[in-house]
Amino acid sequence: MEKKLDREAIKREKQLVARCVKESKGAWEEFVDAYKGLIYNSIIRTFHFVGYKNTEEIADDLFQDVFALLLKNRCAKLGSFKWKNDCSLVYWLGVITKNLTFDYIRKFISRENILTSMAKDPGSEHVLLDEEESPDMSFLGKIEEKERLEIFGQALERLSKDELRLVELLYFRGLAHERTADILGKSVDAVYMQKKRVIEKLKAIVKKILKPKRIFEA
Repeated sequence: MEKKLDREAIKREKQLVARCVKESKGAWEEFVDAYKGLIYNSIIRTFHFVGYKNTEEIADDLFQDVFALLLKNRCAKLGSFKWKNDCSLVYWLGVITKNLTFDYIRKFISRENILTSMAKDPGSEHVLLDEEESPDMSFLGKIEEKERLEIFGQALERLSKDELRLVELLYFRGLAHERTADILGKSVDAVYMQKKRVIEKLKAIVKKILKPKRIFEA
């Protein structure tokens, strides 16, 4: 009886996925409604599994990213699932969601990559910065490697929620300035200016962290 129920569920899954791929009216909305709880809970459970202190905004963004991945190119990713070995769509969606969440967490934890990205200051050619010194984090290169990530982590903790959100979008997730502007509801110019202020603030915070340490060591 249980096996029969499983096969009936798989049959319904196949029908719904086929309708999504064919872009049948209402199919995608039905799919989102059916699996939104599963996907969101998978994100939260993955965060908890690794002890990551997520925010609702990041979880919401990842939630949207999962559906964007499944919808892309007329549901190509979703349509590629073949139910091999009677594997259910529910299980597969959980794997996809966990992998995407782990990818984000790895990028977040790999702060050395973020430092490199900030030092290069992507987008510094923007018109607002043409006549000004480009903000960067290259001065962190002067700090011993074993201290660098610890100090940078302390500096990030002193940013406001809005400032950390900007860093998360531009550097942790690597989004373009235009996409970041859309998410934050700001102009692209405003994003560039806020980025400059945030990096300058990080510089000042790091210098404050280092000053007493250097005096103590002296």
